[in-house]
Amino acid sequence: MFLFSVNINTYAAIMNEVKENTKSNESINVINNENTNQNNEKVDNNINAIKEESNNNQLNNQVVNENINEETQENNQITEEKEDINLIEKNESIVEENTTVKNEVDAENNIAEQKKKNIENVYQKTKDNGIYKMAVGKDSSKTIEVAGSSTSNNAKVDIWSYGNAPAQKFYFTYDESGYCKITAMHTGKSLTVKDNKIAEGTEIVQDEYQGLDSQKWILRDSNKNGWIISLQSNPELSITIKGNIKNGAILVLSQTKDNNNQMFYLYKTKITIVINPGHGGSDPGCANGGIVEKNVTLQIAKKIQANLSKYPEINVILTRTSDYFIDLAPRAMIARNNNADLYISLHINDEASHRATGSQMYVPFYEGTKHYNSNMTKLANLIQDKLGAIGIRENLSGGITRRNIDKLPKYQYLMNGQVVQADYYADIRHAMKGDTMDYGADLNTNTGVPAILVEHCFMNSSDSRFLDSDSDLQKIADADTAAIVEYFNL
Repeated sequence: MFLFSVNINTYAAIMNEVKENTKSNESINVINNENTNQNNEKVDNNINAIKEESNNNQLNNQVVNENINEETQENNQITEEKEDINLIEKNESIVEENTTVKNEVDAENNIAEQKKKNIENVYQKTKDNGIYKMAVGKDSSKTIEVAGSSTSNNAKVDIWSYGNAPAQKFYFTYDESGYCKITAMHTGKSLTVKDNKIAEGTEIVQDEYQGLDSQKWILRDSNKNGWIISLQSNPELSITIKGNIKNGAILVLSQTKDNNNQMFYLYKTKITIVINPGHGGSDPGCANGGIVEKNVTLQIAKKIQANLSKYPEINVILTRTSDYFIDLAPRAMIARNNNADLYISLHINDEASHRATGSQMYVPFYEGTKHYNSNMTKLANLIQDKLGAIGIRENLSGGITRRNIDKLPKYQYLMNGQVVQADYYADIRHAMKGDTMDYGADLNTNTGVPAILVEHCFMNSSDSRFLDSDSDLQKIADADTAAIVEYFNL
């Protein structure tokens, strides 16, 4: 019993404790629910706050983006403005540079224009069209020449002691455009800057005239030792002696400095031609009836002189003007004393058989620095060509004979039925050598005169038909004249 009683009490106590625990659990649950609710409410609040903050961030991002876009637009506008400013500054710089260049060009043009005006004044004063020798201002014994009297294109031009050679004389022809063409007398070719290369140091040569800037020259008085010869297209470049002033020094383009190597005296001269009508007075030459050589040669000579009088550049001198005798040496000395450019001795040929026909020319054997042989051979060919055009062919035995003037070759002709021996070359020899000896020391001194003896045709053969009227003699004179004019490039 007692045992049961204890158990009941124990049970009751346990049940009470359970109840109490249950209550406690309920309280705890209530508290937990409250806490859960509170936590949920806080979570909801946090979520709402986060959402609100996210919305605010989106708004802020939108504002930021708008600000960035505005700043970007502003920056782009600033960049464009800077570019515009740089472009304006660059354009201003270009305008300033162009203005400077224009001023420089205008200054150069003014200088060039003034020089052109000076050149025009030069021609109005003294440098008319004509033939000139260009003597070195520092040493007037030397002149400009085409080296070696060359006839080739691109032949160099140098200075050499003056010897009255055709290659040392130049035609000056003024053009209304304000420039001067300078042409070598012996070739008709113009002073030219080689290869048309207008640059300092380029050689001066002779070449066919093509109207190039490298062939157009202007002249200016240095007021010192002569004239400065410059390019019209670039007056700052002038003809200059390269190196020392000595024989053989070539001409080049160089900066215009008005020094001794650029100054030249321009001496106007003429072409002096001495024509010798063969025989005369007591020496009739050959004859055929009423046709007498001394009369024929004088008529031809006077007709040539009349023809050449149309050329102001030419001065013609006859060794005799009527029928009188003059020895051969004095005839030749007329040429030497007048510093002639040509001595031409006119004759009519003859031989015993009376069958020979045609022209014969006798030219010097000696070449020398004045190119006696080559120049006179050129003239001989021209005369034969012109005579051939009127029917007088060259003689079959050879139209051009080259003789050594230091010999005394003889030829014979009939005079009053007698065979007469004569010296072919007495006048030619004297013209070239200036002495009466067979051999002369002055042959190489360049003081001689280029000389040629022309036997036009034969007196006592079918050729006589070319000699029996004034009109026929005029044709011969015209042929000789044409050859001379072409030889001197007139």
